[in-house]
Amino acid sequence: MSLLKPWHWIFPPKPHPEDLNRPIALLARALFFTGLLALLSSLPALKNWAGSSRYLPTPGVMHHEWAPPAKITLAWFTYEVAGIPYSSHDIAFGGRLAGQIPPRGPVTVYYDPAHPAEAVLYRRPTETTLALFLFGLCSPWLARFLWRTYA
Repeated sequence: MSLLKPWHWIFPPKPHPEDLNRPIALLARALFFTGLLALLSSLPALKNWAGSSRYLPTPGVMHHEWAPPAKITLAWFTYEVAGIPYSSHDIAFGGRLAGQIPPRGPVTVYYDPAHPAEAVLYRRPTETTLALFLFGLCSPWLARFLWRTYA
């Protein structure tokens, strides 16, 4: 059994290799490996999301600061666990949710009791994380379609 056999599902060998459309074949392979990278990069945030049911709520304070050169708003929150102060900028798992930065003032922070420095405001993944995960799931089928139909 060849080590390349598992790849034959996505990239089956052509009966006439000279008929291979190389640009499309390269595109199909690039799509597959880009999707694999996207899937692998989204897994840590999804793993944290899956374990977030054990996160405990605690009161915190939301802070904002305008950064004129970059024209962005820096946002972070502070909270205390067992009298020890912590701060974080992770609004959700994987970064920030689009348009979901709460106003300044009191907020509910969810922290990991095993690692109190890990905390979020929303116990869900970001849109970007979900998009990367879905792209990673769909890319093998899209690559296979390109390979079998056009390459």
